[in-house]
Amino acid sequence: MASTPHRSAALQHSLPGASTRTEQGIMRLVLGLIDVVVVSSLLVMVIVGSHETFASTSRNA
Repeated sequence: MASTPHRSAALQHSLPGASTRTEQGIMRLVLGLIDVVVVSSLLVMVIVGSHETFASTSRNA
C-alpha cells in the first residue's frame, strides 16, 4: 500500500516526529496506546461491575 502525500501529512499532523521514528519506536507507540485502551476498558468493567453489585444489594435490603 503506497503512502499518499495526504496520508503522510495526516500522520505527521497526528504524530509529530513520525517521519523520524524508527519501526521499533512506532511499534512501542502503538503498543503503548493499546495498553492504555486495555487498562481503560478494565477500569470501566470494574466500575460497572461494582455499581451493579452495590445497586443489587441495596435494592434487596
